[in-house]
Amino acid sequence: MLLLIMQGVITIFVVGIVVGALGDRVKHPISIAVNLLFLGLLFTLGSLMNVEPDRPAGNGNLALLLLIPIVVLGLVLLFQLYTARLFRRLPPLALGFVLLGLSAHQAAGFDLQHARYRHLQEKASLIQSQTTDSQGGYPVSLEWDSMHMNGHFFHLNTYLLFIGWIAIIAVLWLLAEMLIRRRREGQQN
Repeated sequence: MLLLIMQGVITIFVVGIVVGALGDRVKHPISIAVNLLFLGLLFTLGSLMNVEPDRPAGNGNLALLLLIPIVVLGLVLLFQLYTARLFRRLPPLALGFVLLGLSAHQAAGFDLQHARYRHLQEKASLIQSQTTDSQGGYPVSLEWDSMHMNGHFFHLNTYLLFIGWIAIIAVLWLLAEMLIRRRREGQQN
């Protein structure tokens, strides 16, 4: 638990440094595109660390180390999307439709993710049923920190789901801010 708290504090510290170093440039569309590109490269790197369930990996699951930079870049992207001019120009009704579209994307993405996981489970159970301990087979673990799960966590769908969740949070944040601003203006009148 202490390790998770330390990672959280370090993540927030690094986000502060990145946003502070970029200054006003953090809002620029090119910086958003660069951040999306870096996030995509990290997900691709995690996917390249994928180990098929019938093969060993002597180095363990190094892809979990990618979670820290992914979270940092995700928090920076959240701030970038929140401060982006594109979303700020949209009226609340349009933001509601954007939120609805993002929610539909998330539902479809989770369904695809679940189908991929079922396929991975079937493949792992088939390998375990065909291999005995005397044949020197490798155990197949499908726990969240298993090296065999890299292919499930790091691919295009999870990248898009990750970006979608960040966009949903940014849109909800903007909608809440608009509602609070309208209430204050209504109380002043």
